[in-house]
Amino acid sequence: MNHNFCQSCGMPLNATSLYGSEQNGVKNEEYCIYCYCYENGQFKQPFFLLLFF
Repeated sequence: MNHNFCQSCGMPLNATSLYGSEQNGVKNEEYCIYCYCYENGQFKQPFFLLLFF
């Protein structure tokens, strides 16, 4: 499913170069590779949490 924003950090995903990746190299359209989100099938910062008040 193609999302307009990273489902973790909210970054706009308007280019495939911004997509995260699975372990087999396939692009993941739900999460970005930047902002410490998702790369090689894992979240880059699994304990990173943003709180908005």
